[in-house]
Formats: sequence, structure tokens, C-alpha cells
Amino acid sequence: MKNILIITMLLGVGYSECNETNWEEYYPNMMYCDLEGADLSGADLSGANLAYADLSGADLSGAVLQGANLWDANLSGANLEGAYLFAVDLWDANLCNLVKSPSGDVCEESVTDSNGDGYDDVSYEVGYEAGATSGDLNLDGSGDVLDVVMLVNNIINP
Repeated sequence: MKNILIITMLLGVGYSECNETNWEEYYPNMMYCDLEGADLSGADLSGANLAYADLSGADLSGAVLQGANLWDANLSGANLEGAYLFAVDLWDANLCNLVKSPSGDVCEESVTDSNGDGYDDVSYEVGYEAGATSGDLNLDGSGDVLDVVMLVNNIINP
């Protein structure tokens, strides 16, 4: 029993040392990583376990986070522009003040659903006005056969 406690303590110390300069050494087990303000633009973080990680103010633009676990991660003020977020677990993640969010400077704590359709009216209107890219799975700017191929591939190889 004593050995298990020592191993657990050592693992906790290891995770707490994970930061912007050495995160690749910890990938994919990046729980509790301190990545505040880190430049992770374009990084492939597919399948990474970033539970409880501090990604506040991080630049994740163009990053691939497919299948990543972001349980209770702090993404406050992060830039996710162009990031690929397919099958990402955001349970209890802090998504306040994301770069280019509709409010820009406050955490959106409530959903406005005046028409009762189950969707946030403000987010829908912003997406509609900006030209939402629904169905554009490969993010090339158009919905075409390559998106269908990617969808089928994701179904066959989850």
C-alpha cells in the first residue's frame, strides 16, 4: 500500500511540472498541465488527456484536438479559431471569454432561448450572420465530397 501512495505522489509531481516548454514529453497524458498563455497554434493534440489543465489565454488556433479530454480544463481567454474539436470532451470546462466570443469580455453564464428551440439565440444569430460552416468537416471552406469521405471515415474508425 505504501508503494502505491509513493507512486501516486510521484506522478502528481510529474504532472504538476508539465508546462509550455515540456508538454510534448507528457503527451498524451497532460492532466494538470500548466499551459497558461502557451502558443500551441497548429499543435496536434489528438487524444490528449488535458483534464484539469490550465489553458487560459493559450493560442490553440489551428490545433487538432480530436478526441481530447478537456474535463474541467481552464480555457478562459483561449484562442480556438480554426481548431479542430471533433469528439472533444468539454465536461465542466471553463469556456469564458474565448477569443472572438460574441460578448468578448464576460463569461456567458446563461443561454437566451426566447423561441424555445433549445438553442442559444445569440450564438445562432452570430453564426448565421458570420456564415456558419456546418458540414465542412475538413475546414476547407466548402461542403463537398471530401467532407462526406471524412464523415464516413470517422464512423468506420471512431
